[in-house]
Amino acid sequence: MAKLFWKLRITLCLSMYLISLTLFSSISWAVDIKGTPGPDNMKGTATDDDITGHNGDDIIDGLQGSDEIQGQQGNDLLNGSEGNDFLSGGTGFDTLDGGPGNDELIGDDDRDNLFGGLDNDVLYGSLANDVLDGGPGDDRLYGGPGNDTLRGGPGGDYFRCGPGVDRIGTFNPADGDYEFGDCEIK
Repeated sequence: MAKLFWKLRITLCLSMYLISLTLFSSISWAVDIKGTPGPDNMKGTATDDDITGHNGDDIIDGLQGSDEIQGQQGNDLLNGSEGNDFLSGGTGFDTLDGGPGNDELIGDDDRDNLFGGLDNDVLYGSLANDVLDGGPGDDRLYGGPGNDTLRGGPGGDYFRCGPGVDRIGTFNPADGDYEFGDCEIK
């Protein structure tokens, strides 16, 4: 069973209009969720969450909020869902899906599948052979070492290939302005 840790974030805003002083305070909750050494199925909350897997093959869904999700070891399935999320797979053959929002996905050490989802995403491949699919939006895809497949989708996308034989998947220049850094286009 995953352990829950609550953090309280307090935001204080002072503003002065003419002679009056107005004080606003807002309280938002952030939840820390930690996995166990075995396989875990963890879900976040409607707020911003920090969710960390462990050694097992974990399934993690951040739900709403701008979440930070780390898979750690194992073959993990990470889903950011709604919000501007940060997902890091860790070691293992991982699948990361950012969902709606401007997300950042990092594949880490092994062969990974990264799906940006809607909006403008940044995807980083790993040392192995990865598949990076930006989806709709203006995405930035960085293949890294290995023989990677990079797909942009509708929107203006940027592709950066790394050492290895990389393949730019299907794209349509009519979808937006495409830029290629260190990629050989055939």
